[in-house]
Amino acid sequence: MKLTTIVREKQDRSAVVLDLPVGWDGKADGAAQPGPVGNGDPNPPPAGCDRYFLDVGLARDMLASAQSRLLWPAGFTFPDTQALGREKEPLPLRRLLAGGPTAMAVLGDLVETVRLIAQHGDGVLVAEALVPSRAARLRTPVPDAPLCYILHGNAVIVWRRQVGIDPTQHIMTRIPAMRIRTVNSLLGHDEPLYLPPSSKLSFGNELGFVIGQEARNVPAEQAYRYVAGYVCTNDCYSNVYSPLAPDDAPNRISSTLQVGDKSTDGCGPVGPWIATSEDVGDPHDLILLTRQDGLLRNRSHSGAYIVGVEEAVERLSHRFPLLPGTIVTLGAAGWDGVTDEPVGRASGHSVLEVEVERIGVLRTPLIYPDANEQAERDGGSPYIFVGTVDSTTPLDRFESDGASPTALPGLPPPRGFWTLFGNQREAEQLELEQTDSPAVPAAVAYPVTGLRCPNTVANDTDGPTPIPVLPNAGTIRVTCHLAIVIGPEPAYAETAESAAQRIAGYGALLSIHDAGTLERLKLPTTDYERRFAIFFGYLGAGHHVLAPVTAAGDLDT
Repeated sequence: MKLTTIVREKQDRSAVVLDLPVGWDGKADGAAQPGPVGNGDPNPPPAGCDRYFLDVGLARDMLASAQSRLLWPAGFTFPDTQALGREKEPLPLRRLLAGGPTAMAVLGDLVETVRLIAQHGDGVLVAEALVPSRAARLRTPVPDAPLCYILHGNAVIVWRRQVGIDPTQHIMTRIPAMRIRTVNSLLGHDEPLYLPPSSKLSFGNELGFVIGQEARNVPAEQAYRYVAGYVCTNDCYSNVYSPLAPDDAPNRISSTLQVGDKSTDGCGPVGPWIATSEDVGDPHDLILLTRQDGLLRNRSHSGAYIVGVEEAVERLSHRFPLLPGTIVTLGAAGWDGVTDEPVGRASGHSVLEVEVERIGVLRTPLIYPDANEQAERDGGSPYIFVGTVDSTTPLDRFESDGASPTALPGLPPPRGFWTLFGNQREAEQLELEQTDSPAVPAAVAYPVTGLRCPNTVANDTDGPTPIPVLPNAGTIRVTCHLAIVIGPEPAYAETAESAAQRIAGYGALLSIHDAGTLERLKLPTTDYERRFAIFFGYLGAGHHVLAPVTAAGDLDT
C-alpha cells in the first residue's frame, strides 16, 4: 500500500493510493486522466488504470453505514472498521500508524473492499471517497510528525568524496551525526520551496522510514514490526547559519551550524507517500536517483549505508521512544549535498526530483521570487500556515498532539525543543568537552520526548519529578538552563525588539547528560565520533525537566 495525507474540504485527510481500471465508473471516454499540469506526473498509474486517492475516513464511514443495508456475497468477511476509529471521528494518518500491524491489516481489507465495490458493485457508493490524482493536493505524508531524525555521515562513500576533509577522520564512523528537522521544514510532493535568489542550496536523495506503533527498547531482530513503511526524502539545506562560522574555523564548526540550515523553511521535502514493506521489499537493495530539471545529478544504492533500518531502530529506541509517525532518514548514500545549479535563478524556477526504487518520485519546485514578490512575503512564513486547494483557508502546520506536555496554561503542547550549544563563557570546557568551542552558539533541535513539563503553574506542589536513567548509563552531568517558551503565536523573522512580543514565559530547565556512548567508544576515536557521541547523550527520554514557567508579563525585566 501507499499511504499519505491529502487536503480535502479544508482538512488533512488520511488517504491510500488506489488504481482502478479505466472506465470502472462507466465513463464513455475510456481514457486515463492526465497527470498534473507542468512536468507531467512522475508517478503515473499502471497502464490501463486511473489513479485515485481513497479518503480512508470517508470510506470507513461509508462501509459502516452500508454494512447493514446492502446484500454482501456469501462468505464475504466485512472489514472491522472499528479498528480505524469511530464513525465520523477524525482519522489523521499519525493515529492510523499508531495502530500498528492490526490497523494496517484492517486498512488493507478496507481498500480491497472498496476496489471490489467499485469494479463489481455500486460504483456510485464509493465515488465520493475517491479523489482523482489530478485533483488531489498531497501534503507531506505525516504533517504533524513528532520527529524527523537524520543519520548524517552514514555511508563510507560520503566521506571519501568530500573535498577538503581529512579522510582518516571520516571513514567508517561508528556514530552517525545527529540532525533533527522541525515541522516547518517538512514539504509534501509538488509543494514549492521558496528561495531568495542569493541563497545557496544543497540537496540530495535519502531513504527514510516511518514508525508505526510506538517503539521502545526494540532489539534489532524485531525492528521491522515497528516500521510502517518507507519514504523518499530530499536533504535540502540553505545557507542560513553556516556562513556565521569564521573563515578559518574547522569543518566541525560549520557542520554543527548546518543543523540549523536543515531546519530552515521548507527544506525538508518528504513523500510522495509512505510505501509499505510489501511494496518495497528489502530496503537495503534500492537504487536512489537525484535529478534537477531532468538532469541526473547523483545515483546511489541503499546498500551503502553503515547503520541500516534494524540498527537505527535499535539504537534510537533505546535512547528515547520513537512515537508513531516519526520519520528517520538514513542519510546520503552517495554524494552528500548536490549543489544547486544557477540556471533556475534566471528563469525564477527549477524542479528537483528524488526517486527511490519501488517507492516513487518526490518532486519539489524551486521558486526564486523577484524583489516585489519577496517584499510581499516578508514578515510571514509560507510554511507555517499553508493554504488549501482553493487558497482561502489556512491549514495550521503546528496543530499539536494533545498527548504531549504543555508548558503554560492556555498554550498548545510544544512542537519544538531547541538548545544553544556554546552560549556561555568557557563553552569549550563546559559544553562540548573534548572538541573546540563552536565560535558562535549552535542551535540544535532535540526530540520533544526529551522534555518533561511536570507542573504548569508556579504554585504547584506535586513533589519531585524523577528523571529516568538508562541501566548502561555512563557519567551523568547535570546542568541548569534558562528556558524561553514561545507562544501563543509562532515567532518568525523577528527583530530584537519584536522578539519579546513572542515570548510567553521563562523557566528553569534541568538537563542531564549521559556520557555512556562516549565512554564506550573504543580507541582510536575520531573527533567526529566524539562530538556526536556527546550530542547523543542529551537525547534521553525525560532528561530535560522544565520547572514551572513564569509568564513574561509577570517579570519586570
